[in-house]
Amino acid sequence: MVKSKFFSDPLESFCYIRDRFGDDIFSDGGRLLAAFDDLCPKLRSLRAAMRIICKGEALAMASTADRNGLRQILSGFTESGEIDTPSADTLYELLAYAFDIDITSPQIKIIKTVTAGSPKRFDKTLSGKFSQSAFITPTGKLFTWGLNEFGSTGVGDDAPVRQPTEVMSGVKSVSMGWSHSLALGFDGTLYGFGENRFGGLGPDAAEECFNPVPIMRGVAFIDCGGRMHSYAIRFDGTLCNIRTLKSGMEIIMSDTVSVSAGMLHSLAVKSDGTLWAWGENRFGQLGDGSRQTRKTPVFIMNDVLFAAAGTYHSIAVKSDRTLWTWGLIPDIENDSQSFSSEAVITRPVMFMSDVKSAAAGELHSLAVKTDGSLWAWGKNFHGQLGDGTDVNRKFPVKIMDGAEDTAAGVRYSLCKKTDGKLYAWGLNESYQLGDKTDINRQTPVHIKID
Repeated sequence: MVKSKFFSDPLESFCYIRDRFGDDIFSDGGRLLAAFDDLCPKLRSLRAAMRIICKGEALAMASTADRNGLRQILSGFTESGEIDTPSADTLYELLAYAFDIDITSPQIKIIKTVTAGSPKRFDKTLSGKFSQSAFITPTGKLFTWGLNEFGSTGVGDDAPVRQPTEVMSGVKSVSMGWSHSLALGFDGTLYGFGENRFGGLGPDAAEECFNPVPIMRGVAFIDCGGRMHSYAIRFDGTLCNIRTLKSGMEIIMSDTVSVSAGMLHSLAVKSDGTLWAWGENRFGQLGDGSRQTRKTPVFIMNDVLFAAAGTYHSIAVKSDRTLWTWGLIPDIENDSQSFSSEAVITRPVMFMSDVKSAAAGELHSLAVKTDGSLWAWGKNFHGQLGDGTDVNRKFPVKIMDGAEDTAAGVRYSLCKKTDGKLYAWGLNESYQLGDKTDINRQTPVHIKID
């Protein structure tokens, strides 16, 4: 079997091409084919053979396997051997041909899900769950800051980090847990840093890692939460529990597109759009209609694009761009930080529409709508909503325009705008906002990335 020059999996090649050349390459036939030429020598011979065929010469000049592959995608090429009008099918057929797999294989199915729904959900360039934060620049440089307990920012020590500090390059995705963190390289290598007493960084890492250490290869998606759980989705769609690497790697489920780890519960979306949940369920955060903890995934709902697990609640955005939420719902009239009077919703309820992306914090939530506006709701006692007050909000309030992505931590928030600038607000006692101070902010402040 002929494999790619650099990669052994079609999804890995797809992600590499998209990250290196940008999404617009998939609408530019010449650039797309040139990119595949660079990755797979097999496609160089394909391109040459295609030119011969398009000139009317016999298929006999190609091997049997090549002839079958060429017939499949012949209609998409011009007489010069370039792609005429690239379509999604052309891309999938190129991938299938390059890796000698069937167009109906699980690998191609997962890629179709990624391209059809929300392709950028494979790239988490912004993270801020607990008391440390992270941001990835367009060139792949990872910056972190915040509390840094057990070295969880990866800067080389365990002292608080007051401002964004560069950790490593070549990074496409990042997830900051309670006291450990994960970073994913463009080449599919997973790195970890911070606390490892519970195995979140794998069996070969020390109990405390102040700098990034490699964990495994062949990874397409990552997330971590709390102090104990870390997940990796491999290029074949299998969702793995990193804590079990030493004992043989627990496979939680297959055909997985994304995963989100909260404090003590987790959510995963499969390639068919089904949402699954497992873990702590005292506040109904799993969404299965009960408050019973689940050790294995249970089905929650259909037609989901992506989901976010907060500390005590969950959010999902469906294919029609409606946002659904469930779990612990804060009592807006009560300024207390206790849970004595909070409501519990054990099934998903539709909350808003036209949502592009969303984030779930401790007791507040954020959503970016399709028009680029950012909205916030929930508890606001540290200004984490960003509306200039400390007033709790039962319904979403508009915070800003021009938002691209957002992250919600424990009582603080982050937003990346379409111009690439980063903003932060809310609780700042551990320097998690990154503005060089420990002053709480009730409105977004621009955080400079040097």
